[in-house]
Amino acid sequence: MNKPCTTCKTIDPIYCDKCEKIQKYWAYLRNKRKYRRSDTLITTAEQLMQEKWIWFGYKPYHFSFIISMPFRTVMRLIDSKSLYVAELKEKPIDQQQ
Repeated sequence: MNKPCTTCKTIDPIYCDKCEKIQKYWAYLRNKRKYRRSDTLITTAEQLMQEKWIWFGYKPYHFSFIISMPFRTVMRLIDSKSLYVAELKEKPIDQQQ
C-alpha cells in the first residue's frame, strides 16, 4: 500500500494540497510542459476547430482528443467555460535554433 501523507494522514497524497511533495511535483510538471494556459477562453465550436492545442482541466490536449468526444459533451465544456487556448512557451535564447 502507499505510505500515508504525513501532513493530513490520507492514504493518497495526490489529493492533499498541503503536502510539499505534491507541490514540488506540480511545479516540476509546470516546468516540463511545452504549453501553458492562455487567458483566451474558447467560446464557439468554430474557434475550437481553429486551435491546435487546447487547455482542458490541468493540462494541454491536442484538438483531436476534444473533437473525438460526443458533440453534446464538447458543447457542454464550451458552455461551462472549461476550454482555453494552450499557447507555446518560449524557449530560452540559448536553446533556440
